Amino acid sequence: MNDELRMMNYGEWDRRGVTLPELLVNMFVFVLLGGVIASIYLSSGRFTGNEQLRIDVDVSANRVLTVMDQTLRQGKAVLAQYPTSGSPTYTTGDTALVLALPSTLVNGTLSATDEDAAVFYLDNGELKLMLDAHANSTRTDQTRTITTNVRDLYFRYNTTSPTSATAVTATITTEKTVLSRPYTQASILNVTFRNHP
Repeated sequence: MNDELRMMNYGEWDRRGVTLPELLVNMFVFVLLGGVIASIYLSSGRFTGNEQLRIDVDVSANRVLTVMDQTLRQGKAVLAQYPTSGSPTYTTGDTALVLALPSTLVNGTLSATDEDAAVFYLDNGELKLMLDAHANSTRTDQTRTITTNVRDLYFRYNTTSPTSATAVTATITTEKTVLSRPYTQASILNVTFRNHP
């Protein structure tokens, strides 16, 4: 009878509000939905961050390979060190490469006698290219950072003596860390000198 009265006075029953169990069930459902939505949001943010990290490292590695490829192909010979006196002196080895490039003349041709020096070396995680141009060259003296976040740089030569090499293999490992997650990319470049005598 009491249930019938409730059913008939539906409007009055509705005005009284919800019971404690109904309120607890609704709160549980909202907390559960909030947790699922937060989880989806956070995981999509991590995925986007990881993909952006990979893109940054890949672009950086591609930039390195392009600059090194263009410079090394112009190579004439590997030098033991540069300059031969004074400081700082760069020495060819496993972690640095000193290269002689034929100077580019004003008419666009390559000089048969004049040489520019190019040095690739690692300095506190930055891959640097130092270019020292001959007075007759159209190239300009400069030291520039090719990329940052370089963990390792390794050069290998096609002969036992680097100064008689006609080809170089460069291995560059770049690494970037975001949100305590490292991403590492190893790139290998094999180049034969185009202007070797």
